[in-house]
Amino acid sequence: MNDNNSTIQVWFTALNGTCKIVILTAVGFYLAYRGRLNKEMSKNISSIIFEILLPCLLFSSILRTLVNVGLYALWYIPLMALVYLWMGWVLGQLVCKWTKPPPFFRRACIVACALGNSNQLPVLIMDTMCGFYPSFQKLGSSCRDSATGYISLFLLVFSTVSWTVFYRYLQGSTTEDSFINNDSELYSIVEQETFDEATHSRATDHTAHSPAVGPQTSTAVPSDAKQQLHGDNLASPPTNTEIGMEDTWNNTSRYMSILYYSWIRWRHLLHSSRHWATPPSIAIVSALLLGTIFKPVALLLIGSNAPLRVVVAAQETLGAAAIALMSLVVGANLYNSYKRGFRTNGVSFVCILSIALCRLLIMPLLGWSWIQLLLHFGILSDRTDNIQLLVMMIETAVPSANNVVIMCEMVGTSEEPISLALLWQFILAPVFLTANMAFFLWSLK
Repeated sequence: MNDNNSTIQVWFTALNGTCKIVILTAVGFYLAYRGRLNKEMSKNISSIIFEILLPCLLFSSILRTLVNVGLYALWYIPLMALVYLWMGWVLGQLVCKWTKPPPFFRRACIVACALGNSNQLPVLIMDTMCGFYPSFQKLGSSCRDSATGYISLFLLVFSTVSWTVFYRYLQGSTTEDSFINNDSELYSIVEQETFDEATHSRATDHTAHSPAVGPQTSTAVPSDAKQQLHGDNLASPPTNTEIGMEDTWNNTSRYMSILYYSWIRWRHLLHSSRHWATPPSIAIVSALLLGTIFKPVALLLIGSNAPLRVVVAAQETLGAAAIALMSLVVGANLYNSYKRGFRTNGVSFVCILSIALCRLLIMPLLGWSWIQLLLHFGILSDRTDNIQLLVMMIETAVPSANNVVIMCEMVGTSEEPISLALLWQFILAPVFLTANMAFFLWSLK
């Protein structure tokens, strides 16, 4: 096969990688249809993935990459992950501003735009590409090894930010927002009580210093009594000093209320910091420490002659199961949405379609333009090969991550609309992803 026919071949290779994910998702849909994977079981599987399987996958892949590839020589690959996350975050904000989703779905929409399927789908695509595309096929097994290492380096930052910053941000859709609303109500109550007390105090003082107004009688008021009634001691209004003291007291009460509200807010933030220590984040930090600072310990785990290599091998086996189970959970959520008539709880179809176009059309164009800009200024030209460039391009063109569904399952919000958003991305991915792949390979020639 010559390079003139390679463009047609890449359409089939990209389609092959995409269809593999679709088939796994269809299996989950079928299991839910047969009643083998109900809502409760899907929740339990998500917990197993989150607490055991995903940490094993992240720890083993990141540690192996740090030992075999290194971090300092290819520092720009993790940096690209931050750039892509920032691009997705900005696009998610624009999608929310344009489509105006319900408040409960805003954060899930932004996370779905920012987080792509940066682990499972790129590995499948590059595995197929190294086996069929002529320019990579001649490299043999080194093509797959290099591609896996580059993807793992990308995941080093991408997964860390995903399961710390974005997962914590998504948790706010049910916890932090509720806390803020409660605190706002508390603040409003304190403010209202302060205002009522001040109003009552002013009314009392005004009554005490004002003449009584009542029904008119025929009783004559003596002239000396009239003079006494209009005297300074009874009829004079509050002085400026008294009014100033009242205003000072009211302002002090208001400031005390604000300080009390701020203290509650900071106490909540300190208390919620424990949510950052999730199993995936602990696995990532542990791999970083072993792969950089305690590298002699990592050499006991990684390598063909490592005495404790069975530990990492067991983790890799468990981690491989996470990829398949994630797809099954997505399929089960899709069936639950289908069974309820794809109830979106107020999320418009325009919003769901915008997320798909953001991930499959706009992000690839932005990522490709950014890489071409770096190549034009010579930042990447002297240190990259086509495998690296293709991996960094693929990371921008993949649909939203299955992890977003797992996050929503764990948080307990937006499972149905986010699953529907992934369904539409899977429907459109064979067309958009294959077109993007053909365009990427054409640009590398």
